[in-house]
Amino acid sequence: MKKIFFFTSFLVLTASCTKNPDIAEKVPLDITPSISITETKALVNTDNIQSMQIGVHISNAAGDALYDNQTGNNNILLSHAGTWGLASSVYLSSSLAKIFAYYPYSSTASDLTGTGATVARLLNIPATQVMANQVDYLWAAQDKTDPAGSTKINNENNIVTLKLNHSLAQVAFVVWKENFSGAGVISEIEIKDNTGAGSNLKINKTGTNDLKMALADGAISGGEASPTLSVTGINSTISLTADPDPTNTPATLNSNINAHILVVPTSITDKTNIQFTFTIDSKNYPVTLSGATPLSFIKGSQYIYKVKLSGTALTITGVTVAEWARNYGGSVIIQ
Repeated sequence: MKKIFFFTSFLVLTASCTKNPDIAEKVPLDITPSISITETKALVNTDNIQSMQIGVHISNAAGDALYDNQTGNNNILLSHAGTWGLASSVYLSSSLAKIFAYYPYSSTASDLTGTGATVARLLNIPATQVMANQVDYLWAAQDKTDPAGSTKINNENNIVTLKLNHSLAQVAFVVWKENFSGAGVISEIEIKDNTGAGSNLKINKTGTNDLKMALADGAISGGEASPTLSVTGINSTISLTADPDPTNTPATLNSNINAHILVVPTSITDKTNIQFTFTIDSKNYPVTLSGATPLSFIKGSQYIYKVKLSGTALTITGVTVAEWARNYGGSVIIQ
């Protein structure tokens, strides 16, 4: 009986030394971004998403602590080099995970604050933006392997298609000319809120900037009011000599956009307080919106203003709203 007992004990000890159940159950997290943007001129799209760097923050399912309490899960670079991959591997156990993500990625520690449900990314929205340098800030919060699915993320379900969304609103302009003899080169567009001290336009806070985007829902807080927002360096020549689309179809107008500016979502009680000024051939053409009704620039929405330049006068003949596509696809999706 003693020999049998010792032999059995030896087998148990050998098995415990060769297999650690905690390690064996863990599998690497696989995130693959994709994006679907239709009928819009977004800054991030299906053609360029693979050149973008995305930041990933992984918490527990409750969103109140980092996954496995590992500090390395706070801010991980996700990029594409043949395939999408995280700069440092994340191994999932049976514990459920929640993924928060943002674009563009930043390695600066102070640019990301909070944990899980409270994590936020610092924004840089100056009063004057250069056309080619505007930043399309994106966010994501997902505890499922697919944005429209029901499967929760853990070691048994480690391949994730993440959906990213726009946190800003895009105000775009389609300009056409009639009986205008100039070259028609647009160099700058300004949005002015004549509300006064209570301007609804938001930019970076002077001194210590606190303008930030919550990754849980894309909401933007902080910053300070500014009477104006402008985009420079446009260098777009007005080529249209007729209304491109009298029916104001977003798809048609979008393909003819001359310039756009990204704005922090806001609501204006009286839109007659909003004035657009177009600098064309070095001359300023101001125009004020008509109709004392409310105006909202909502996150993830594109607002296309159709502008007619007639002789030396400038009038706005219509406005249309087009939703940005809100998808990144694969194990990370952007919309």
